[in-house]
Amino acid sequence: MGFRPQPQGQRRQLHFSSAARPRRGAHSLERAGSAPNLRTARPHRLHRDREPFPFEAQDKKSIDQGLMPREATTN
Repeated sequence: MGFRPQPQGQRRQLHFSSAARPRRGAHSLERAGSAPNLRTARPHRLHRDREPFPFEAQDKKSIDQGLMPREATTN
């Protein structure tokens, strides 16, 4: 008959690459692309209690001026 099994490499190309379709457990909208379930777009439990960035920048400024020791800050 005219049927020939496809080579393995060509069959792989039919599926999405992992860059086009991210993993199921992506936790941010940037990685997920589109979030059908918006609960997966929340920040992780470990990062939820972090201070926002302006406070970190202010701490860095006071460190550079010598007003605050570097050990007092947490990254």
